[in-house]
Amino acid sequence: MNEPNARVMNEPKTRATMNIFESTRRYESWMGGHVQPISRQLVDKHAMMKGDLFAFFRGTYYRWAQLWRSAVPKSVQAAPAVLAVGDLHVDSFGTWRDVEGRLIWGVDDFDEAFPLPYTNDLVRLAASVKIAAKAGALKISLRDACDAIMEGYHASLRKGGAPSTLAEEEHFHQDAFTPDNDTDHDHVDLSEIRASVEATIASPVSAQVAHIEAAMVKTGARDSRAARAAQARLKGFEGDGCGACGNFTLVRNGTCLKCNTCGSTSGCS
Repeated sequence: MNEPNARVMNEPKTRATMNIFESTRRYESWMGGHVQPISRQLVDKHAMMKGDLFAFFRGTYYRWAQLWRSAVPKSVQAAPAVLAVGDLHVDSFGTWRDVEGRLIWGVDDFDEAFPLPYTNDLVRLAASVKIAAKAGALKISLRDACDAIMEGYHASLRKGGAPSTLAEEEHFHQDAFTPDNDTDHDHVDLSEIRASVEATIASPVSAQVAHIEAAMVKTGARDSRAARAAQARLKGFEGDGCGACGNFTLVRNGTCLKCNTCGSTSGCS
């Protein structure tokens, strides 16, 4: 959300009198003044938002920007301002290769970056965990999630806010691939991600991949969705399955995801 739009959307009078329908109408009207929206995709987006709480959460950051301050204590509102991610949630993280070919992990979505109290990102990320867990997409308590968020935030500050170089710093635990974690292929245990971010080791990426493959064979999890997604992320892919061909070979391509296997794109907005 750019600065003029953020100012207009967050005027006290505007927040007090606007419901979600008016908020969405004004946001999409503002957006239409800068780009040419595709009407069919907007209709599809509205349908997804109506049918799924997490999709609604992801698709209405403009409403969050209006209301989040009224939902938190004044001490949280008054936190120092930084260039915040803004629209931060559990799907805002991914892997990519840097110019040296190293596998990097961190935030990969900055299209809503704006100067805000640093607490905005922490509260929104925690809220996204709560919503995703309630929907059954994550298996973690809100308390454990908040602890992990704070630990990760402190660790990132100590490193100067840089993303993580997996081959040099991070470790993927073998116990991430347990039968309990892979019983339900539609659920991913966040402890797998937390362990990867918190621990350190100097093994190369190829060794990590081989380690994971061995763990999958041992636990019989080679064909599970969670295991395939984790293996794909270590190989530099996003970790999601392609909606067209089913392969876990999606890479970031601008604001879209592109499948390296079949060439189809998705997630463009």
